[in-house]
Amino acid sequence: MNQAPPHPLRQCNFCRRVQTESNQWQHLTAVVSAPLTNAVIAAICPRCYEDHVRSHLAGLFRAAVKEPSCALMA
Repeated sequence: MNQAPPHPLRQCNFCRRVQTESNQWQHLTAVVSAPLTNAVIAAICPRCYEDHVRSHLAGLFRAAVKEPSCALMA
């Protein structure tokens, strides 16, 4: 893609890669070479979800089972 895409880009909050039209996650410089004139939307790519988010959510769920009244408020 040589120009800025017409739609907002989804950018991973962890690795800063962006989702392409073919549903791949690549570094921004590999996706566009023109200045961005559209919005960037916060997202989490599948790799970062597995590396960062999944284990954190599992810990929250385990804590909720142990202390159902206050685990998710911490």
